[in-house]
Amino acid sequence: HFHPIKAYDQLIKLFSKIINQKSDFNLTIAGQSPTHDLYKKCYENCMLLIDKYDLSKKVKMVKLDIDKNELKTHSNINRLLREHNSIISYSNMESFHYAFAEGLLSGLQGFCRGWRELNPYEFWKEWCFDNEKMMIEGILEWGDMDINNRIKLGEKNRNYIINNFSAKIIAKKYIKLFSKINKN
Repeated sequence: HFHPIKAYDQLIKLFSKIINQKSDFNLTIAGQSPTHDLYKKCYENCMLLIDKYDLSKKVKMVKLDIDKNELKTHSNINRLLREHNSIISYSNMESFHYAFAEGLLSGLQGFCRGWRELNPYEFWKEWCFDNEKMMIEGILEWGDMDINNRIKLGEKNRNYIINNFSAKIIAKKYIKLFSKINKN
């Protein structure tokens, strides 16, 4: 959704700072087509910021139609993941952040805002930045990285998800949790 809690407006402002230092980045912000007035207003505000910072050639706002078929196939998400090489989590609040996990599993590099209310730091500490300056520096450093190192980093990200969140790993964690509950 284009909900204000996603802080897309703040992400656009951050991105304008990145573009001022290195202009070869592009940003895609994707969300479910706004149907609620709050989501429409958030989308419109983002479009105004894109114009304000002269980012129309650098930032795309993608409205996704999510129907029952999309929920089964994830074709929109799969396409977006294939077309990009990094994922940014910039929300004001996240718990686990499933989309971030999908991005890492796809071999993308992740950048996670570490200065927010509810932070998924427990899951994504390796990708979290403590402040805006550090995040900008991290993105710029990654942008300067050669393709072979980016590929290695993407493989490392993918392995992290497989080794920590596969069905087998999660099942073990639940079994351990249930055994503790049964002992009490």
